[in-house]
Amino acid sequence: MYEVLSPDGTAHESNGRATVNDDDRDFWFGFEQEYFPWNPATEKPLGFPENECPAPQGQYYCSVGAKNAFGREIVEEHLDLCFAAGINVEGINSEVTTGQWEFQIFAKGAKEAVSSKR
Repeated sequence: MYEVLSPDGTAHESNGRATVNDDDRDFWFGFEQEYFPWNPATEKPLGFPENECPAPQGQYYCSVGAKNAFGREIVEEHLDLCFAAGINVEGINSEVTTGQWEFQIFAKGAKEAVSSKR
C-alpha cells in the first residue's frame, strides 16, 4: 500500500492508503529511508574512491565483509538519535552500492506510521 497524492496535496483516486482510517490499528505500515552518508572532502559518498568509480554493485549488499561497510559508525549514531527521538526504527542495513544505507521504520496503525513514533 502506498500514499499517492495529487499536485494539490489531496489523495489521488488510486490512493488506497487514504481509505484507511487513521485510528484503525489493523494495518501495519512501513517506510524505508535509503541514503548515502557524504564525504565533504571528496564530494562523494563514503567509500567511493577519490579518482575512480567504485567496484560494481552487489558486494556491498548488507555489508558482506567489513571491508564493504562504509559509514557504519555514522549510521549507528543516527540510529541512536532516532531512538532518542522516539522514532520506531525496526532495522538498518547497507544497500547495493558503496556507502548506501537503509533504515526500516514500521508501525501498527496509520496514525502511528505517520508520526513514526510508538
